[in-house]
Amino acid sequence: MARLLVFLVVAATLLRHGFAAAETPVRITGFPADVEVVADRIEELGPDNLLVATGNVEVTRGRARILADRVEINRGTGDSVATGHVILYDGDDRLSGSRLDYNLKNGTGVLYDGRAQAEPYYRLTGERMERLDESLYKIYRGTFTTCEDDPPPWSVHLGTATADFDDMLIGRNASVWVRGVPVVPFLPVFATALGRQRQTGFLAPTVGSSTLRGFSAKLPFYWAISDSQDLTVSLDGYSKRGVGANAEYRYLLGGGARGSASGFFIQETEVTQDLRGFAHWIHTWQVDPTLSLKVDVNHTSDNDLFRQYADGLYERSLQRAESNVFLTKRLGPWNFVGNAFWYQDLTTTHPVELQRLPDLRLSRVRQPVGGLPWALWDFESSAVYFVRAAGSEGARLDLHPRVTAPFRPLGLVTIAPFVGARATSYDQKVVGTKTLYAEQVAVEETADRFRTRALGETGADLETRATRVYELNAGGIQSVLHSIEPRVNYTFTDGVNKHKNPQWDSLDALGRLNTWTYSLTNRLTAKTGAGPDEQPVRWELARLVLAQTFDDDAGRRPLGDLTGDLIIDPNRYLRLRADAAYSGYHHDAIQRVDSDVALILRDLTATIGTRYDGPGKIDYIRGEGRLRLSEYLTLRGSTNWDTRSDVFVENRVGADIRFQCWGLSFTYVNRARASVLSATGGPSSRADQEFRFTLNLLGVGPIGAQASVAQ
Repeated sequence: MARLLVFLVVAATLLRHGFAAAETPVRITGFPADVEVVADRIEELGPDNLLVATGNVEVTRGRARILADRVEINRGTGDSVATGHVILYDGDDRLSGSRLDYNLKNGTGVLYDGRAQAEPYYRLTGERMERLDESLYKIYRGTFTTCEDDPPPWSVHLGTATADFDDMLIGRNASVWVRGVPVVPFLPVFATALGRQRQTGFLAPTVGSSTLRGFSAKLPFYWAISDSQDLTVSLDGYSKRGVGANAEYRYLLGGGARGSASGFFIQETEVTQDLRGFAHWIHTWQVDPTLSLKVDVNHTSDNDLFRQYADGLYERSLQRAESNVFLTKRLGPWNFVGNAFWYQDLTTTHPVELQRLPDLRLSRVRQPVGGLPWALWDFESSAVYFVRAAGSEGARLDLHPRVTAPFRPLGLVTIAPFVGARATSYDQKVVGTKTLYAEQVAVEETADRFRTRALGETGADLETRATRVYELNAGGIQSVLHSIEPRVNYTFTDGVNKHKNPQWDSLDALGRLNTWTYSLTNRLTAKTGAGPDEQPVRWELARLVLAQTFDDDAGRRPLGDLTGDLIIDPNRYLRLRADAAYSGYHHDAIQRVDSDVALILRDLTATIGTRYDGPGKIDYIRGEGRLRLSEYLTLRGSTNWDTRSDVFVENRVGADIRFQCWGLSFTYVNRARASVLSATGGPSSRADQEFRFTLNLLGVGPIGAQASVAQ
């Protein structure tokens, strides 16, 4: 009985002190925001209206919530002191520390030994963190990182900082640390965006070194102008060239219009005092389902800018900077395209460009002829004004109507005889030729004479199709449809005024034509199996097209090149495409071979392509690959080999190392010697070896450097 009595006393004591239920919540009014206090024990002491809450304390004020072991609150002033496992939830952000002095009236306070977590991955610490407003803090002797490890792989130590968890962090007297080592011992200012949406602020700078351009530095600034537009501007400085800038403006307008404008310029004060640069503008606008506008404008200050400042081989080897403005309108079967086309030829300093300002085209798809349902008619037309500084220029109007009467005898073959006419009018007549410049460039001499070339045409198209289905049930393919599609075309054209016309493009070369063209297409279409609620997948497994033209008026060489086009797409891992041209009249029978093979695996992607464009012309091999060795390491490389001169034009190798909160990318580029104009205007032949690395810090951006050596 005595033991039972002792047990009941102990149990009552534990229930009262150790396992007591939380007391009734206390609501404190009279502040701008009502405060609610919940705790295991709540006491009110003395005449100063001091409220003391202990044990699992939770204080709520608007979007702010305080958790602690003990909280003292002065009802009169609103001052509170929280101690013991302090946690402050400031909206979506979580802060913790050893002590929190917090004023419940105005929401300001000080958190000691504070640690903050802001979505999605930002982490801040500080010996003292002053809460100035909702999500706004002043931090003393703090650190910033986006890493989860402790100690973090990288961090930024801050003397003082202002952090707005909905906007950005700006710190002073900063240093960058890797583990416990200060790799950048001093930065006067450090800034990074913290917001969950696009935020205005400085991005990480890039520094580098180049033998040709000297020491370089780039400081980018991002401006989130609004929800529909932003601007990135960076100051670019090169110690051996001068100071320049990069900019990109992006916008999204109402009514389906969007675009971007970008550019680069540099004042080469250290070389020739020249102002150089380029500009690029893209704009698309789908006005309505039948009307659209597309703009793609490019301009560069000189021919060598891309070769000296661009990174990729494609940009460095550009031969033209093209600009196009398209306006397209559909009206039932009619289609109108208005185009303004101009370009800069980057291969010569002479003004040899042939611009189309404008190029207007009106066409009509095949439609039945009124009263003759067995006949179809279509129409093509164009009106172009050609502009150039050297050579012939002028206007051309072309009208091309045609009538077709297709029929299917016995339902086995489709025969479509056609008859048409073509009238092409010019406001110029060629009266001779002359040569210009030291290179003896031949150009046409013309006189203002209106003339019309009239051509009549007739012919027929013949085509048929034979198919057969093969059940396969292997490799995920249930069946294969094999189709053979032969086609034959005969065309005869002739007319008057076929000579002494300006030669502006291929349309002007039309004259007498008496040709037969055949093509044979072999096609394999695969189909997968499908479950009860699934649809089978169909795709073109393979296609081979052979084509050739026979010209009755070509004399001893009537056969044109035999061309072939091959596509093989057996599965999602392997793809092949190739096309070639063969001539039986030349010593080098192969006139053209282009091929591309792609291998796509989970951890490996590789492509190899060949380009051969005839004897003495383009002949090179390009390869590119990426290998993922682990979740942390990826290797990549590419090569461009000019087999005609046995020179590797450009080789690249690199590696990407990625961890939870940081990544490191290395790239080495070796460019072959190439004759270009040097900065002083004279010829030079330089090989370029360049090394770049970029350090990507999660939530901060890239911090990179590059170095190149010219030989």
